[in-house]
Amino acid sequence: MSENEIKEYSEEQVQEEVVVEETPSVPEDLTSIPDQAPTLSWRTMRQGEYGDLNQFELLSDDAINGTNKYAEAILAIKAKYPKPSE
Repeated sequence: MSENEIKEYSEEQVQEEVVVEETPSVPEDLTSIPDQAPTLSWRTMRQGEYGDLNQFELLSDDAINGTNKYAEAILAIKAKYPKPSE
């Protein structure tokens, strides 16, 4: 058979060549899964709120006006989504 020819396979040969990977099963008892959701949640929520802040404007306004609104906004977000104790 030359390189340009198409090799034909029977259905049985195709079935033998197919490799099927098993999907990992989800444990019936979900308590066996490490509880990472709260850890991810506070980080994700903080990042979302930090992204919503206009941080450069807050910092420049604080410098111009002698205020502390940037630090107050950051502390408010940290209070709203506290880091869980280890």
